[in-house]
Formats: sequence, C-alpha cells, structure tokens
Amino acid sequence: MVDRSLPDEAIAALNRFVAHIPQKGLDLIVLKAHLLIELQLRDIVRKHAAPSELPKMERATFWTLTRVARALVGTELPDERWDAIDTLNQLRNKIAHQLNSPKVEALATRFVELMGGPLTPELEEPLDELVREAAAMLCGSLWRGLL
Repeated sequence: MVDRSLPDEAIAALNRFVAHIPQKGLDLIVLKAHLLIELQLRDIVRKHAAPSELPKMERATFWTLTRVARALVGTELPDERWDAIDTLNQLRNKIAHQLNSPKVEALATRFVELMGGPLTPELEEPLDELVREAAAMLCGSLWRGLL
C-alpha cells in the first residue's frame, strides 16, 4: 500500500512503477524504467520551465530532458542520482541498439551502485532484481523535482 502522506505526484509515480515494471527480465525492466524516468523528467520540465519553452521540449531527447531538468531542479537530487539517470540511459541504449552487448552487465551494475545498491560479486539477488529496486528508488527520488 502506498503511503497517503506523500504528495499526489509521488503516489502517481510509484503507482506507475508498480503497474508497469516487471519483476524479472533485465531488458524489459531497463526499457520500461527508462520510459518512466523520461515521463518524470518531462513532468519536471513542464512544471518548472517557462511556458514559452515547453513547445521546444516536446520532442527533446532523454539526454536533453535530463540536462534541462537538472538545470531546473538539480539541487533537489544528489549528483549520484543524475549520474544514475545518465547510466540508465546508456544501459537502455546498449540494450535497444546492440544485441548481446558485453557492456550491459557493467552498466547495470554501475546503475545499482549509483543508487546505493550492493556491489559484491557474490550477489544474493539476481542483477535484474537489483536494477528493478534501483529504478524504483530513482523513480521515488525524482518526485521531489515535482514539488
């Protein structure tokens, strides 16, 4: 159950995450988490950017959205969260544009690390589950930019 003391934006972000992110499967978790993070970045830009700038942002890339959102609310999140967003984008690009990229595991591990997850080689939890947890934390962190 979602904590009702959270702002509506936080509840909506968490509900979207629960509804759309699968429990297993690294590729699908990454692709869907990337999309949900992009939606949150767009929400941040819509909330904080000047109305005259919004039409320019409708077709902005994930990279551009990240830079604009960071410029608008960067102090709301620690640098590691912004680095995690960039790493998630790199991970998504490897999965979407290269079959069986040897960099996927390293990028996924880096993403988990940036979100404060465990990094021991003897991980008790499969990497896809760790990435899912890290993505949930990132989604939860981004709602602060909507306040």
